[in-house]
Amino acid sequence: MQVWTTHNPMRDAMILADGPAILWDFKGCEHLNDGLPRTDEIRAAISWFP
Repeated sequence: MQVWTTHNPMRDAMILADGPAILWDFKGCEHLNDGLPRTDEIRAAISWFP
């Protein structure tokens, strides 16, 4: 999976058992996830792609 993600953009999520759910999304695409239930925070991911 690590090799695939070095060549293709992807999203990441961290979901803690007793804490918040954080989603790292493509830069400039955070608006696509506005209002998602159970997502406490949306951050811009740092990309290898320009």
